[in-house]
Amino acid sequence: MADLKSNILLSCVLVLCFVFLLKAERTITVNTLPVCSYYGDSRYASPEASLSNCSWYSQSACCKRTEVTSVFGGMYSLYGASTACQSRLNYMMCYFCSPAQGEWYDNHVRICMEFCDDTYTNCMNAKYNGHTIGEKYRNGRHFCESQQFEVVHSKQGCFDFDPGAFGSSTMSALHKVVFLISVFVSILNTV
Repeated sequence: MADLKSNILLSCVLVLCFVFLLKAERTITVNTLPVCSYYGDSRYASPEASLSNCSWYSQSACCKRTEVTSVFGGMYSLYGASTACQSRLNYMMCYFCSPAQGEWYDNHVRICMEFCDDTYTNCMNAKYNGHTIGEKYRNGRHFCESQQFEVVHSKQGCFDFDPGAFGSSTMSALHKVVFLISVFVSILNTV
């Protein structure tokens, strides 16, 4: 019985050490990110609290809260947009916050064709300024090029949509660890 409790306790300690190492690795990665190329060579990604429309970048952002507020404050109102449409447009407009922009920004944004097509498909019935997106633009490529993006056919070297940015049904790594520890503790208490 004592050996089982010792093994469970040791497992919990190992899991906690693993979490600590993951967090330390993430901190090192954040501190060694390349320059935020959209802003020249003097800005590096850093934590930025209160990114209201681009919150998924808050742990490592190239933008500032005031810049996000300025960009989103100047957007047209969109009517009849589905949640999928809103998510894609929101993500698209947050490109300047991405710490990975060095991979797809060099004086202009290179955006993945699939992202453009998917956004167009999800937003074609949404209205702004009296017209639907489907009436105003022929296809996803036309939509993205009208936003001053360079559309590329590859999935590499281009800005792409991350469906996980708006939540998902899967648990985060930290939630999984907390769940495992609570299971170990409840087993320990029953033994």
